Amino acid sequence: LFIAITAILLILFPLELFVPTIATGSVIGLAAKAKRKEEVKGGLILGLYNFFPILEVHGLFVLSSATTAITAISMVLRYVEGDIRYFTIGLITVLWLIATLFRFLASFSEEAIVIRKLGIFAAVGHSFKLIISNVNHIMFLLLLLFVISLRILINTIVVLLIPALIIGIALLLALFLSPGLSYVIAGVMGILLMLAASYFFAYLHVFKQTVWTLTYMELSSKKELDVIEG
Repeated sequence: LFIAITAILLILFPLELFVPTIATGSVIGLAAKAKRKEEVKGGLILGLYNFFPILEVHGLFVLSSATTAITAISMVLRYVEGDIRYFTIGLITVLWLIATLFRFLASFSEEAIVIRKLGIFAAVGHSFKLIISNVNHIMFLLLLLFVISLRILINTIVVLLIPALIIGIALLLALFLSPGLSYVIAGVMGILLMLAASYFFAYLHVFKQTVWTLTYMELSSKKELDVIEG
C-alpha cells in the first residue's frame, strides 16, 4: 500500500505542476481563436509554447495562495515561540493580502502572454493598466469572483460528501452482499462520481477562463485612457 500510494503521488505531482498551466494556455488561445472566427485547434501547442511564461507569472504571486499562507502560519504556530510568533503571523497575513491584491490586478497577465506574446513583466504591467483603466467593469469582476467562490464551495461540498456517500453505499451493500463485492461496487461508483464531479468542475473552469479571455480582448480593443492621439 505504501509503494502504491508513493507511486501515485509521484505521478500526480508533475501532473499538478504541468497540466493546469498547459491547460490555461490552451483554453486562452482556443477562446481567442473562437472569438476571431478562426479554426479552433492547436490547443496543446498553445499550452506548451506559453507554459514557462505562465508558470513564471504564477510563481510571482505564489504568496497569494490561501493554502500557502495557511501552511506558513501553521508552521509558525508549531515551531516559533515567543512574541515574535504573532509578529510573523501578522507579517505573513499582510504579505498575503498584498500578494492577493497584486494577483487580482495581474489577472489579465496570462491572456496578454498568450494573445499578445508579451514578456512576463510587460504582461503584468499591461494587466495592471487595463484593470485600473476599466473600473466601470468592476461588476463583471465581482461576478467572476462570485463564480470562483461558488466553485470553491462546490469543491468543498463534493470533497466532504463523496467519501461519505461511498462509505454509506459500501455499508448498505454489505448487509446483503459479501464484503469484497460490496467494496468493489462502492469503489466503482466512487470513481464514477469523481469523474462526473471533475467533468462539472472542468466546465466551470473553462467557462471562467473563456469569459475572462473574451473580456480581455474586448477591453484591449478600446483606446487606452492615457493615450490622447493615435
